[in-house]
Amino acid sequence: MYWANQLQTGVSSRTVYGLQGQARSLFWEFNLPVIGLLSRPNIERDYKIDDFSFRGILQSMHHQPKLIGLPHNFQVHSRIGYNFPISQKKQAQVGYHFDHMQVSTHYSNQFIQSSHQIFIGINL
Repeated sequence: MYWANQLQTGVSSRTVYGLQGQARSLFWEFNLPVIGLLSRPNIERDYKIDDFSFRGILQSMHHQPKLIGLPHNFQVHSRIGYNFPISQKKQAQVGYHFDHMQVSTHYSNQFIQSSHQIFIGINL
């Protein structure tokens, strides 16, 4: 599978625990898609588009869409972090982000990808 297009819906939560008033906080986000729509270009025509209209491009990129659920589409997205003020109007955050994706279809080998990230950000 060179690429696939996905539209999915599932369970999502965000928990925030305030520290020392509301200026500092710990947060945790968790997302677990339960059902999705997976499509890809026709396997014999990966880079070929005959009709450059909107409908033609859409049909070329989405050949035989399939509804997939948890056994064939397991994905977890999670973040944990710490928010703290750096000025009166701005906040910064540091934390850890984890993504795991495991997709299997009848027309390709199983795809597995895990990502671990440390993040630092400033909320303006």
